[in-house]
Amino acid sequence: MNEPDRTIVQIVHLDETGDSYHRMRWPAATLARQRPNWRILNFHWTALERFEFGLHSDLLVVYQSSDPFVMDLIKKRRNLGRKTLVEYNDNFYEPCPASPVATEWSSPLLWQTYESFLQLADGVIVTGDGLYNLLSPKTHAPVTILENHYHHTLRPFEELWAEKGAETTLGWAGSLGHFPDLIAYRETLLNVLEKFPRLTFAYMGNEELFRALRLPLHRTRFVKWGSMQQYFEFWTGVHIGIAPLLDHPYNYCRSDVKAVEMAASGVLPLVSSVGPYSHFLNGTDGLSFQSPQELEGLLVTALNDPDMCKLQAEKAFNYVKNNRLAMENDTRAELYESFFPENPVKPTLPMGAGYFELRGTREEKARGVRVIDEAKKLSVARKGREAMHLLLQHGIDRDLLLSGLRLLMKREPQHCIREIEQVLSKYPLDLRFLLTVATRGPTMDMQESAWLRIIRVLQNQEQTFRRFYEEMVVADFCKSYELLPRFGLHIEKLLNIYPTSVDLLYIASRYREIAGDIEGAMGYLQKALEVHDIVRSNAHLTTRREVLQSWMLGLGKSQAKEQG
Repeated sequence: MNEPDRTIVQIVHLDETGDSYHRMRWPAATLARQRPNWRILNFHWTALERFEFGLHSDLLVVYQSSDPFVMDLIKKRRNLGRKTLVEYNDNFYEPCPASPVATEWSSPLLWQTYESFLQLADGVIVTGDGLYNLLSPKTHAPVTILENHYHHTLRPFEELWAEKGAETTLGWAGSLGHFPDLIAYRETLLNVLEKFPRLTFAYMGNEELFRALRLPLHRTRFVKWGSMQQYFEFWTGVHIGIAPLLDHPYNYCRSDVKAVEMAASGVLPLVSSVGPYSHFLNGTDGLSFQSPQELEGLLVTALNDPDMCKLQAEKAFNYVKNNRLAMENDTRAELYESFFPENPVKPTLPMGAGYFELRGTREEKARGVRVIDEAKKLSVARKGREAMHLLLQHGIDRDLLLSGLRLLMKREPQHCIREIEQVLSKYPLDLRFLLTVATRGPTMDMQESAWLRIIRVLQNQEQTFRRFYEEMVVADFCKSYELLPRFGLHIEKLLNIYPTSVDLLYIASRYREIAGDIEGAMGYLQKALEVHDIVRSNAHLTTRREVLQSWMLGLGKSQAKEQG
């Protein structure tokens, strides 16, 4: 067995997504070939063993994690003089509305957890300039761009081009997150198909988006989204590939991997000039567009001049061949080496050098849930203080810390002011803590002060943050008002934040009525009734907000084309 010089543990998602392969699995396998004396262990993010082997490794690399117990692992490593890198490869602050993770990523709690990782890490990895500019201000650690590369053996360009056949095929492939990007170019696709009767449009992806395009079925080839192997096979039959991106913050932070994949498959990539493709375009003298009208012009030119089309495709292919082959680029290896400790860490796993994927032992129950269960047992056994301290000592997990704070305020409300202030100063933007104090604080003054702090935070945050907390804030304010009507003094400020909340409008009407302002009370009631009627008429709605947003973005781009 070849004893490894260094051990790298990576906590990853071992799934079939493009991110898993491009950012976590293929780079690790390539790294093992570049440095044959290294051992790279990719542990699935649920593997129980990730903690032990993550602690005893020369370098820990954590991908897109929100696990608070991994934060604890990073702190333990730091105490031993061992470093950790983290990677985030998406703009989680402003996800595309059509993305399957749009709802999850719209949580300020998740943003704050990700930011905690960024602040705790010794180094941060991103995929391009967009994420570099977005995340650099969030951390004091160095941020390094590691572009996506092609990890497979390139076939000769002439061989790839010959396999595509004589009849030209235009293609697009991608996830549902690209819904507005592609919908915006629907008219362009229709126009080009009409101008070139022998052209076929090949599509690989979500069936819902394909149906929304409403293209003539006899002119299209639909391939349902599948494995990465099927994805690359799809491109072998395509001459020209398009990669439209709308002018959206999420798209600025994407990588240029789709252009690299198309070029490596002998496809001519026509890419949006917005977002991540600047390096690719500079290296290929590539063809780009900013609008549906510009894309239509590029397609007409390419389809009328097959020789030019082939020449541009070969330029893009040669760029990948000369600049984006993973085995020819050891930037990742050099980065990892720069974070190694001076003396190698003694391995704890009897495995030789090379690359390994380990799903490990799946935790039957999340660590946080186990701790809460333990605390409940102690509380039932009338050991309240022990339960409280058990929860508070796991303060790395905010859910546990919140449970501990609530237990403390219930058991010893007059003796927890110091702990309350410590928690509030540690998590000033996690309104769950402030709401707990606002509804359960030991004094009315402390509760009112908490409400004023909540209002100030909401006033200074954008709409996604406010929307996330609306249900919690409104419900808790209603409880507070019932207990102490003087809190009605602050109702106007809350209504400025949530102007269509029926519950807040009702409280405002009651507060004005008590003050003798009958006309003002009736005005609030009238507004509440109007909102209530709208809600009632949409009680059975099935159209998700994200769908409406996606169409709005896509149609907005189409309208801009028509007006131009």
